[in-house]
Amino acid sequence: LQNYNTEISEPQLRTLDIAGYHDTEIQQVLTNWQNGFDLENGPLFQFGYIFGYSDRSARLFVAAHHMVIDSVSWRILTEDIKSLYNGKPLPPKASSYRQWVSATEKYAQLHLDEVAFWAEQLSTSQSFASSVMKKDQHWKDFEISMELTRELIQNAPSAYHTEVNDLLLTALAYALKDISAQSACSITLEGHGREDIDPSLDISHTIGWFTTMFPVKLQVWGSIAESIRYIKEHLRSIPFKGFGFGALANRNLHGFSYSDLPPVCFNYLGQMDLQEGDWQITGERSGMNTLPANTDNNLININGLISGGQLHFDIVTRLGEESTRQLCHSFRYHLEEVIRHCTWKLDEAGSSYTPSDFMTVKISQSLLDKLSSKIK
Repeated sequence: LQNYNTEISEPQLRTLDIAGYHDTEIQQVLTNWQNGFDLENGPLFQFGYIFGYSDRSARLFVAAHHMVIDSVSWRILTEDIKSLYNGKPLPPKASSYRQWVSATEKYAQLHLDEVAFWAEQLSTSQSFASSVMKKDQHWKDFEISMELTRELIQNAPSAYHTEVNDLLLTALAYALKDISAQSACSITLEGHGREDIDPSLDISHTIGWFTTMFPVKLQVWGSIAESIRYIKEHLRSIPFKGFGFGALANRNLHGFSYSDLPPVCFNYLGQMDLQEGDWQITGERSGMNTLPANTDNNLININGLISGGQLHFDIVTRLGEESTRQLCHSFRYHLEEVIRHCTWKLDEAGSSYTPSDFMTVKISQSLLDKLSSKIK
């Protein structure tokens, strides 16, 4: 049940002078600041001011329930806080979250042709059997070097005219094959969800949870090049970047729902770096932001972002300690291999295209390869 209240009670601004506190004590204070969220009655957010650092810097602590904020919203909120701090006015109010919800409902009504597409994706879904799920969760993480991160975001996508996510998912496909012995595996892909579903709406400055979730089939082929091309083309074939799955699944009228999504979830948040003058987002710990007992039914959760110039991934699974470690190791290994392959290709053969790069004509990959070889 969703309510729109005309007014809300604002939580009191918290303050903390860390001088004289041990880190464990600081973390407990920050945990306490964010463990009282109440979805029905509020609060759903908390602000705090932290000072007492030896370099005379300070921190602005912001915690918010995921129900009311997503990764894009954090960027918006950060820019607004900077503007207010510098005495600048906020931009005019744009479209509301309520208007976007109404547009989502209209989208579902106008795009019933997508029902067959999503039903087909779920019918051919190949994922891990629930029988391999362990009771306890295990967590691993990794990061790649700043040099490889730069290659990934600046140069590697040019090799096959991909997006960064295409390359990440290619590496993930190989990693999943390593632990499952399956050349194809379906995952749940998360997207930012802020698609242009209604030209009359402007949600570029609207805070909320817009995230989309939809099934995607990853498959490994004979070579890294073939795998990148397949995954790129498959992602481009998904209508409206997956927006329709959630719009249709929420209505519960078409034979599928969110419960049908594969239990392997992947979310790349992009670049979360912010450093302009005196402002930057820190990578410091900020207390426990999720109750350990607050878990989902996924077998694997993978979340990544770029911070401090480095790509970092967190991997949480119910596969057991050894399989979690192997998945983490394999993902990093194959990601570095994909980046190096793309760099090598650019140096040795230049960039190449795939059919989805040409929107106005239908052309096969084999013909594109022949044309490319003649040009070179």
